[in-house]
Amino acid sequence: HDWNAKVLYQPANNLLLKAGIYKNYHRFQYNLSFPDDPYHTRDIIRVKTDAMHASLDWKVSKKWCSSLSFLHSSYENTYDFEGEENDTLLTDYFQFNDIFDQTFSFSNSYQLSSKLTINGGYDYNVKRVNFTLENKSPNEPDFLDTDVEAGHFHNLFTSANYKNRKWHINGGVRTTYYQEQNKWVSSPRLNLQYEIMDGLKLKAEGGIFHQFISQLREYGGGVLEIDNPLWIINSTESETAQKAQKVAAGFLFHKKGWLLDMEAYYTRTTGLTTLSPLFNELIPRAFSKGSSNTSGVDMLLKKRWRSFNFWLNYSLGKITYLFPEITENSFAAPNDIRHNGSI
Repeated sequence: HDWNAKVLYQPANNLLLKAGIYKNYHRFQYNLSFPDDPYHTRDIIRVKTDAMHASLDWKVSKKWCSSLSFLHSSYENTYDFEGEENDTLLTDYFQFNDIFDQTFSFSNSYQLSSKLTINGGYDYNVKRVNFTLENKSPNEPDFLDTDVEAGHFHNLFTSANYKNRKWHINGGVRTTYYQEQNKWVSSPRLNLQYEIMDGLKLKAEGGIFHQFISQLREYGGGVLEIDNPLWIINSTESETAQKAQKVAAGFLFHKKGWLLDMEAYYTRTTGLTTLSPLFNELIPRAFSKGSSNTSGVDMLLKKRWRSFNFWLNYSLGKITYLFPEITENSFAAPNDIRHNGSI
């Protein structure tokens, strides 16, 4: 079940108050057994999410707008896997994950001219992650790992958007101070578009992105191979945050109802962490660090007639993981889809 509510209130012409709340709960159970076989398994997953957002938008003048906002969210995931034979428990795996995330943000937008707009602001973010992993089996050593960690982040951000007849340039930088690690990181980005002729634009983009909370992928888990990831603060099992470096380039053609958008991209991500119960005798605490490489081409073709729209999407991509502590060779990531198309 899930439910949500939202309210908009405008006490004055230059003020707008927005608030919203969202809650959901899921419970899933899967039983596996075979005729005349005493062995059976049971998977139980419970997921609960709460989110709340409130903001006050203030139009200071015709060129200057400010916004003050608050965001709170929490996520709880519990997973139980049991395997029994003749009423004897052979496998008992338990996973618990709880996330608390809260952000206070203040941002401004100022239009310097008809072609240039400047944005900037500050936000304070608190993340707290709690997880427990426990695996019991009479034929294997017991495995238990539990941790509670919090992170406090101060973020300064600024960007500029410039647009004239030929050029559209959007760039910015986000600087983050990770209080617990006493460390600063910067995440710059730049997007460019240039119209070389009527209806045809070249585009390019690049950037460096940091993420301090991420999924801990699991390999060799239960019988039910479902997407039930464990979330951690990156410093829990690695000393640095996830860092992605992305570049992309392509073109955009739009004329007489036709739209063709093509883009090639490459992304390298470091700081990945994975849990590998199958290798827990070889890897301390069964955690290992790795990286990923993502490359591909995306295409969108659209045609609009008087009463009809036609869309064609196609993606050619490749995503590989490399975890040297598990294997010297790279392997396909769980979300690797080589060809993906829709009409």
